[in-house]
Amino acid sequence: MEHINLFEQNKKRKIGYILLTILIATVFTLLPLLLSGCDFLDIFSETKGIEVKEEKLITSWEAIIGDNLFPILRVQIKNTSNSTKKVICNVNFYADGALLSSDSSTIVTLAPGDVTYIYAQSNKGYRAWSTHEYSYKITGWTIM
Repeated sequence: MEHINLFEQNKKRKIGYILLTILIATVFTLLPLLLSGCDFLDIFSETKGIEVKEEKLITSWEAIIGDNLFPILRVQIKNTSNSTKKVICNVNFYADGALLSSDSSTIVTLAPGDVTYIYAQSNKGYRAWSTHEYSYKITGWTIM
């Protein structure tokens, strides 16, 4: 009877050691990633380590080409990750609620901690002296 209890105790002890080993291996695998600020926590984030600090739709004289106004979106972004990122912003432009055009910003490369502006401009516009309500929607990000 006592022999069976020792066997059960050894079995429980072995299972405990196996679980402890798995726990230690997991901690030592994930801890360096957490301490390094690795982007693996941003897996579910669309902007993956890029913080949008400011968005501004420009519909003043800066957006006039010839006689037409082509709205410009200026977005200030910051690389909050620990790795260099290449960033593109995809935008839909609207005039009076109707889709005017879609565009992508120029590609920018950001080192960790860098802050910059990216620009996207509609490839369609209306006469500069006509009155329209311009708006935009960021439809996605390409981050490499």
